[in-house]
Amino acid sequence: MSESVDFAVTSLEVGLEKPHKLFFQEALNRSKVDSYEAVHVGDQIESDIKGAENAGLQPILLDRDGNHVGYKECPRIETMEGVEKCCDLSVMLVASKN
Repeated sequence: MSESVDFAVTSLEVGLEKPHKLFFQEALNRSKVDSYEAVHVGDQIESDIKGAENAGLQPILLDRDGNHVGYKECPRIETMEGVEKCCDLSVMLVASKN
């Protein structure tokens, strides 16, 4: 998966923490994509999932311990290997909305 990651954004660099919308906006600015073209994978519902939604990104919940099996607000994966499948699905969903 590391070969698919171009950069990381940290709260130290941005001066803000998730779920602040501008934190996610910085990642979008660096990647030069619009929010509807991006996904955010995170393991915290409030800071990652709600923050990504608020910034217009498609969130993916990384639920390694199975603590959120019933969570239906966004795609849920248990390992990072599930990201590619979710991303393919997200791309199809975005394409169908346009």
